[in-house]
Amino acid sequence: GALLNHSACFVPLGVGAAEVVAEAVEKRIMSPLIPLLQHWFATSSLETPRLHLTQSVALSLTLAVELLVAYLWWRWRKWFGRHRIPDLAQLMAACAACSLVTHPCVWFWAWVVFASASRLLREGVVEVLITVVEGLILHVVLRRDWDVGVLGSLTLSVAMNVSSVVFGFALCSVVDVVGGVFSL
Repeated sequence: GALLNHSACFVPLGVGAAEVVAEAVEKRIMSPLIPLLQHWFATSSLETPRLHLTQSVALSLTLAVELLVAYLWWRWRKWFGRHRIPDLAQLMAACAACSLVTHPCVWFWAWVVFASASRLLREGVVEVLITVVEGLILHVVLRRDWDVGVLGSLTLSVAMNVSSVVFGFALCSVVDVVGGVFSL
């Protein structure tokens, strides 16, 4: 209990809690991003920075890139489009759900099913499959609020997936990426 009362994460309880709250106000809580970046720089050489790419890191980067593309697409359609578009929250949730559903499949297909294929063939086949699946999911989920049809859904899916693949290749050209095997 005493350790938790002095933690910045928990509200103090019990006798003397008011004094502990007064002390906690003076504490600064910082983002976990700063220590993570410090650790990354401390363990990396300046010549070739390394990034350990786990499935969760890859998923986080994929979501960041693809949701940015979905937002920009939504904004562009809102300003210039003549078709109905879904609510932004619906679109973002649908696009995130697509990535969350298909991302484990990407790693499984790339490292287990197509393991013996060349890298270019393996990544190309997997990305085409994922793009089609995500486009169809988007169409089914958003068809009531969106009148662009299957082609519009596939277009958004292509834009999101191409952007994340290009980002991934750009990241690999700047940083030495290690890891990348299928794991549960």
